[in-house]
Amino acid sequence: MSGETLNTQEAPTGFYAVLKSSLPKESGNLCQFCDFRKTCQTDGWDRQDSNNRCMSYPITSFKTGETIERKDGCSVVFRRILK
Repeated sequence: MSGETLNTQEAPTGFYAVLKSSLPKESGNLCQFCDFRKTCQTDGWDRQDSNNRCMSYPITSFKTGETIERKDGCSVVFRRILK
């Protein structure tokens, strides 16, 4: 989507956000480019309480009823910050 203004800092601690629209489309599932994916798919990680959303659309927490969404409205993957 053109006109996206990405906030790279809107990411889990130790990661930064990259627009999914900047990734190669022919690769299939774009989540394969996400360094946070292993944690995201862990049973113990609570997606309902996370403000570190990768999708552009909001969700409603089943626990609190609050709306959880990316403030920049972008669809992203997370890349690990290398030190």
